[in-house]
Amino acid sequence: MQARPLAVAELQRGIHERGAEVHRTHARAQVRALLGRPDASALLPAITCPTLLLCGRQDHWNPLDSHVDMRERIPAARLEVIEDAGHTITMEAPQAVAEAIAAWLTEDCTTIRRDPGRA
Repeated sequence: MQARPLAVAELQRGIHERGAEVHRTHARAQVRALLGRPDASALLPAITCPTLLLCGRQDHWNPLDSHVDMRERIPAARLEVIEDAGHTITMEAPQAVAEAIAAWLTEDCTTIRRDPGRA
């Protein structure tokens, strides 16, 4: 099902307008919390289920290099890069995100069903 371009544009505009209303103090607190969170990268190798990582090519908050690192640490990870998108890929490129998820689900579910050794 394809999203209507006008509906997507309206949604994006509404989100951006509400985001602009956030008080600066709250925005700063959110950024501090994100920057101060503990490093959980040592836990990534314990993720054993198929994992899809999505990254916008222009994401400056969590850039491609960090996604490549996560892909290398998670044994069953697949990385898809969404072109012409930044950190908010679901809003910037909803169709590309939906297509990447649909393809991953189709391919990984087929692989899981065919491999009797997988739980």
